[in-house]
Amino acid sequence: MPEKYLPLSCLKPGEEGEIVEINAGHGLERRLMSMGIIPGKKVKIITNQYFCPLVIKIENTRLGIGYGIANKIIVKYENGKKNLARVWKIIWKLFILSKKQKKLLR
Repeated sequence: MPEKYLPLSCLKPGEEGEIVEINAGHGLERRLMSMGIIPGKKVKIITNQYFCPLVIKIENTRLGIGYGIANKIIVKYENGKKNLARVWKIIWKLFILSKKQKKLLR
């Protein structure tokens, strides 16, 4: 199965991935590493209600992290075709929401 690199926030509950990279500043990166979010570790999504905090499991620890922070954590995920379609669906919804908000502000 093909491997894909995606933000952690794109995975559904029950899906797992391996942390590959953290795209954040030194402070946030250091904070995440102190919580055990380190490249090379396996992470499992417990809950993910888009745009709300995610609950993740790393080894025997459950952590709650914000959606914005989860976007900065890149994971390697197998079976990428299904997930890639979901990512585009989320991006499209964001695009439509931003257009609606612009209309409301006019």
